[in-house]
Amino acid sequence: MKPDVLKKALPFVKGFVIEIKAPLDDIPAIMELTGLSEERSVKYVSLLRESLDIAKQKWLRVWIRVIPEFINTGTIARILPDIEEASEVMLYQFMSNPDFDLPFKGHDTPTPQWDEVRKLGEMLLEKVQKVRLVGDGGKLLLEKN
Repeated sequence: MKPDVLKKALPFVKGFVIEIKAPLDDIPAIMELTGLSEERSVKYVSLLRESLDIAKQKWLRVWIRVIPEFINTGTIARILPDIEEASEVMLYQFMSNPDFDLPFKGHDTPTPQWDEVRKLGEMLLEKVQKVRLVGDGGKLLLEKN
């Protein structure tokens, strides 16, 4: 992440898409998902938080790949404070497109179940206006009334 580049880009872009891999307070998860050292993961999180703040000045989609060990009802609650001003969140069911994902942690079919992805989306609606769900259940847009 390069917040200085995002700042310079603000006048020239409509918005940003930023992926969050796990709660930003979970350095071991960030390390496992990125392959970064602890020191680099701490720096990554700091730069990601700064980038999120900058990106929120424009349209921002936060993309979250739902790998159950890292994204679930407990972790979504911890992610919410960092993304509450995003324009929308896209929850992507892990392994729902085998051409895009590689098996990880024993997951080689779409996971979690579509109903769980929808439940996570409904949790996100507490702080975000729109949530897009993408997976083997199709595509679904959830919006606040």
